[in-house]
Amino acid sequence: MHAPRGHRLLPLAALGVALAPTLATAGDGLHPRTPVLFDSPPCMTIVDRSVDPVLELVYTIPYEDLKPEYDPDDMSTWHEVDNGRTHQFFGFCRDHDPQTPLPNWITQADLDAAVDKGLIDPEIVDPEDIFESSTDWAGCWHRITGDDERREITFAEAAKPVLWDTSDLEVGSYVIEGYTWEPWINLWSFRSGVVKVVDSDDPAASPPALAIVDNIDFTYADQAVPLDVCHSAADGATMTAYWSFTDADKFEWIPFLEDAPVVADMSTIDFTPPAETAGSSVMIRIDVTDGMDRSATAYANYTITVIEGMASTGGDCGESSFVGNPDCETTGGTDGTDGTDGTATTAGTDSTTGGTTGDATGTATTASGSASTGGQMDDPEGCACRLDDPRPAAAFGLAFLLLLRRRRVR
Repeated sequence: MHAPRGHRLLPLAALGVALAPTLATAGDGLHPRTPVLFDSPPCMTIVDRSVDPVLELVYTIPYEDLKPEYDPDDMSTWHEVDNGRTHQFFGFCRDHDPQTPLPNWITQADLDAAVDKGLIDPEIVDPEDIFESSTDWAGCWHRITGDDERREITFAEAAKPVLWDTSDLEVGSYVIEGYTWEPWINLWSFRSGVVKVVDSDDPAASPPALAIVDNIDFTYADQAVPLDVCHSAADGATMTAYWSFTDADKFEWIPFLEDAPVVADMSTIDFTPPAETAGSSVMIRIDVTDGMDRSATAYANYTITVIEGMASTGGDCGESSFVGNPDCETTGGTDGTDGTDGTATTAGTDSTTGGTTGDATGTATTASGSASTGGQMDDPEGCACRLDDPRPAAAFGLAFLLLLRRRRVR
């Protein structure tokens, strides 16, 4: 099981301290929020509105989660909003890096409902943490289901498809997330891949779109990390890839691949961590820009922890790292390097199925259309908890109580 994206382990005592300032009264503050589990979407989904503007989304839930029947004579001890423990769905006109969470609240009315139940102090909620008043997200967030259509968390509701009518959207790319409304710890569940809404099958008639397929959350120093990228762009488009430390005081996007030609529907990029990243964690970002100066940005779903040792010690399988190298069990150790220089290779002609090999640089690779995701959670001030790949579901309840991360300073 991959480490959820952006999580930090805290002892239970510290978790209690973190919760105490925000929870005004007893209630369901420690009740595990139930994620939305999207069914393995393709890396690239293209909605051609000249054919059909409606996209059908499929999801599941790990378990049902309905409010218990409280003792009517003791309701003062429970504080849940009336329509809590429900799911809602949203589309966004851009991706966001794993250290920058989405706002925690949808509307001021939602916040007021939580305040009325004594769940949160309104003075600690920034207007930017409410979509309705956020300037960062103005015009970029779209309800797939309405606030009055929030679904109960039952198997019967999850069996119904979510239909997104894209008729009123601008042509372009969108990412989708599910929202668990149960303040104050509301939860975002990321749907991997990207949805591109077009009115024509001509790539030049729409801006670029891309997503990163990554399933590696740690690597050894100097060991290349392969990143599969699906893209849809006009001829002549180029791709630039960046890395950055996750620490706020070291945040800077540094290119490791510049202006590589975008070929076919899939590319594979190798990221070899620079020496200075050993012992730290990094984020990955990729931009695609076409000849009309239209661009799109995608972020890797995982932050990548770079472990000292192994590759830098020439394949030593001894005590150079606290994480074992799987190669040591079968080969007696490898040097962890493959001679790559960040050059992109291409593979596949169908982003929904993976496919055939390409020949952009003379090195053929294969790529799958599937995507993997991670997750992140924030503090009570905004929470904006995000769970990108919460499987296995049985472990989520315990993990939720143990994992709480401090949001990156804006």
